[in-house]
Amino acid sequence: MQIFRRRIPDCELKKTIYIVALLLPISFFIINLPSVLSGKLIPNNQILVTQNINDVESAAKWLNQRTTPHDLVIANANISWLLNAKTADLLMATAWAGYSTMFVGNTFTHDRFAYPAPIESARYVVIGDIDTRWALLQPNVNTVFQQALAKGLKPVWHRGLYTIYAWNSAEQPSAHP
Repeated sequence: MQIFRRRIPDCELKKTIYIVALLLPISFFIINLPSVLSGKLIPNNQILVTQNINDVESAAKWLNQRTTPHDLVIANANISWLLNAKTADLLMATAWAGYSTMFVGNTFTHDRFAYPAPIESARYVVIGDIDTRWALLQPNVNTVFQQALAKGLKPVWHRGLYTIYAWNSAEQPSAHP
């Protein structure tokens, strides 16, 4: 049994494909235009996006005034690129401690690191918006962070969704504008 009785000519098929290829992006543009213009477009990766740039910049400025290029700061990628210190994220500190976590198995050896990344050696540990919504929820990361808190890691700076912790109890907790 023949499903199609007539064969679509190549020129009609090409025309149809061309029209669909043209109309599809235009329709997506028209559908999304109101939310873009109103500032209410929410990207799929919203959970991984920094929620307040001012918090990040303030924390980075505070850290850069207190660190050297030789200091280790445990911080997420949303802030670590602004720092003038060695950085590692919470997942790397967890892997350094010998725990497996997302993307890193428990066979990850210290020779794979550019420099040592134990959370105990960090001058500061930064917990930001992405850490509370993602990193601390990954396997074993919160365990390592809670162990550090139990060993004396204390908050020394807080603004919005960012908190900076330090081992040095001489630094008094403060909030900076």
